[in-house]
Amino acid sequence: MPPPDRELLRKLAEWPTDGSPVTSLYLDVDGRRHPRRGDVERHADTLLRRALGGAERLGRDAHRSVCRDKQRMSEFLRDEFDRRGARGLALFSSSRAGLWHEQPLSRPIRDRAAVRPRPYLLPLEAAVEKAETICTALVDREKARTLVSRL
Repeated sequence: MPPPDRELLRKLAEWPTDGSPVTSLYLDVDGRRHPRRGDVERHADTLLRRALGGAERLGRDAHRSVCRDKQRMSEFLRDEFDRRGARGLALFSSSRAGLWHEQPLSRPIRDRAAVRPRPYLLPLEAAVEKAETICTALVDREKARTLVSRL
């Protein structure tokens, strides 16, 4: 999956939720902090249960949607997620609005979960800002080279 960029942020921010809640989950999946897959799953479950508790006041349909989001995220972490090369992970889900996006990150990210009317994008935006594209030009008397890289 390509690294996050401003276009992804725009796409997520403009997703038509029609008032449906969006569950956002950020996880530090670095093997130094969470050596086993089960450690990541248990930590994510704790964060999601807290977020689910706050969603009870949103109404019955919204609460059901958040419950389905929690289930989908848990299944993804258990069955699909491959953390090779990933040190952070961002998940966005709204079952009522048809939103699902997983974004592995090359840097660790602070753990948090949020249920809001729109995706919680501030941590992902900070990650994008830290990983800007860098262009370097090497020039001598005979030739020039341009190198483009991401951190």
